[in-house]
Amino acid sequence: MTSDNITSHPHADGQPSATDCRCKMDNNLIKQEALEHWLGYKRSADIEKWLLEQGIKYGRSRNGKIVTTQHAIDNSFSTDNTSQPTVEFDFQ
Repeated sequence: MTSDNITSHPHADGQPSATDCRCKMDNNLIKQEALEHWLGYKRSADIEKWLLEQGIKYGRSRNGKIVTTQHAIDNSFSTDNTSQPTVEFDFQ
């Protein structure tokens, strides 16, 4: 991630290159638009299914968009079975 909290995402399907495709992230909050680019899914149902299959906790913003955190993604790769704190979002 660059210092201005914008990250690039490469596309293998001929879509814009990593330098052309940029998604804004707010303090480790990963928004649906970034997940769409990373996963190659456009439908929120497909993104939600993938997150569930990977054991990644997520929430929805007030407008119904899926959001997660880098911490939630990192925890899905953990082999440690200890309980992790619950992340709550205040979208006011």
